[in-house]
Amino acid sequence: MNPRISCAFGSPGRYIQGPKELDRLNVHTEKFGKKAFAVIDSFFFDEFTEKLTAIYETSDGAFESFMYHTEITKELIGQASAKALAFSPDVIIGIGGGKSLDTAKAVAHQLGLPLVIIPTSASTDAPTSAMSVIYNDRHEHDDVYYYIKNPDLVLVDSTIIANAPVRFLVAGMGDALATVFEGRAS
Repeated sequence: MNPRISCAFGSPGRYIQGPKELDRLNVHTEKFGKKAFAVIDSFFFDEFTEKLTAIYETSDGAFESFMYHTEITKELIGQASAKALAFSPDVIIGIGGGKSLDTAKAVAHQLGLPLVIIPTSASTDAPTSAMSVIYNDRHEHDDVYYYIKNPDLVLVDSTIIANAPVRFLVAGMGDALATVFEGRAS
């Protein structure tokens, strides 16, 4: 073996998958504390904010959310981080697609907090990675943030995944194929 070649492996601290796991989010996050702050994709924002606020209130916890709705920019990350900091959470949660999850990763990193990721489709590798791809307001690639650790927990609610539009699954297959070329390029 060539001594100049090394290998690395990174993965989430824990992976949980099953139907209706979102309904048990407070049970999973109480290991980190009682106050949870979530970055939620705009498509799910109203429904999940209402549902999770009620769940956390019944367990003596607190829940606050931030709507991901545009592009993952440095400015949006700053806005989400400021709102989270004002809430003083114990854990950051990302719910949605790749860009909302990447936003949550950046917020968790900036605040030095544990991170729980909840993907809403099987179309991205963002839930398990230790990086965020950053864009600008013109939807152009701007930067990549690399983190020293992967998410603490990836929670997959199989009911949500099963109900995701088929086009997202197909898009995920395309993303997986593109990853081959991304890997070779880097």
